[in-house]
Amino acid sequence: MGLSNWSNYIERIIDKHPLEGDTRYGAALETVRRHYFPDGGGGERKAAVKAEVPVYVMFVTDGSTSDKPLTERQLRWASREPIFWQFMGIGKGRKSKARALANFADSDFPFLEKLDELDGRLVDNADFFSVASPDEHSDGALYDLLMNEYPQWVKEARQRGLIA
Repeated sequence: MGLSNWSNYIERIIDKHPLEGDTRYGAALETVRRHYFPDGGGGERKAAVKAEVPVYVMFVTDGSTSDKPLTERQLRWASREPIFWQFMGIGKGRKSKARALANFADSDFPFLEKLDELDGRLVDNADFFSVASPDEHSDGALYDLLMNEYPQWVKEARQRGLIA
C-alpha cells in the first residue's frame, strides 16, 4: 500500500483474496514471508537471511486461528529472516495494556500469548499485546506499545546477521 493506492487498496486485496470463514495466522505469515523473501517460498529456513532493511509487520486480530501448528512453524522459520511480527489483539488478554482487562482470569488470546514466548527461534521475532479497543490509547501510547520489543529485536537481528 502506498500514497498512490491507499484509497482502494483493501477493496482490491479482498477482491483478489476473498475472506473465508475462519482465521489462519499461519497462512498469513507465509504470505508475508513469500512476498518479502520469495527465494524461501515461505518454507523452512536453515540459515539466516540478510537484508538491508528489516520488515515490521503489525498483525491485528480479534480472535484465534485454525492453523496453530502451521503458525508456530512459520514463526520459527521466519526467525531466520529479518521480519518482526507485532501481534495486537482486540479484546481481553493477560497481556492487556488496560488494567481492567488484565484482571480477567481468562484471555481471548492464549495462543498469541504462547507465540510471544515461543521456543525454537533464532531470535525472539514477535511481541503481543491486547487492547479493548484500537482507540483506547493515545497515538503516543499506542506507538510505545508497538515499539515495546522491536528495538531489542533490531539489535539481536543485527548480531545474528539478519540486518546489514
